[in-house]
Amino acid sequence: MLPLYGVVTQRGNMVDDVSGPESVSTQQFASALRQALADDSVSQILIDIDSPGGSVHGVSELADEIANARAQKPVVTIANSLAASAAYWIGCSASEFYVTPGGEVGSIGVWQAHFDYSQAFAAEGITPTLISAGKYKVEGNPYVPLDEEAQGFMQSRVDDYYASFTKAVARGRGVPIAKVRDGMGGECSGLGRRRRKAWSMAWPPSMR
Repeated sequence: MLPLYGVVTQRGNMVDDVSGPESVSTQQFASALRQALADDSVSQILIDIDSPGGSVHGVSELADEIANARAQKPVVTIANSLAASAAYWIGCSASEFYVTPGGEVGSIGVWQAHFDYSQAFAAEGITPTLISAGKYKVEGNPYVPLDEEAQGFMQSRVDDYYASFTKAVARGRGVPIAKVRDGMGGECSGLGRRRRKAWSMAWPPSMR
């Protein structure tokens, strides 16, 4: 049994084991998966998930490793009790995906935040000066309002990750991408109930 508990990050707290008290590292989890695959005493792999999701970084790569592992050994995931967003992406890559009676799965979506501190800084008499090289190096920085071009680029990144997310879910669940986008959405579901999530999968503000 491989535990996938806490917020999903690419490296997480490297001091912790595969799944620490607050986060899970996709790199360390992938390493544990490879060890289980190489162990002849392991006939099948169970991934026990309890995670609200997390960063996009490393998720696609881990999901692909799990999907490829299915050719070697059965891989089963269980939402016990939450597999949302990035964790749902990972869970969908297994041979089978179960959820506990009181569990929830879903929250298919991606978001990114930009914080504009310019007015707060101005009120305190603080004037940041950014020294940079490269046309887009300071694009999306928090010291000025987000301009249209920068917002457009950030939106394109969100759209790209959302496309990858929905494609992976469609492949894992064996349904059309349109059904994932229109019928599953950014909600968590369990036992016939639905609950909208105020968050989904996110990553720090990107710079070109």
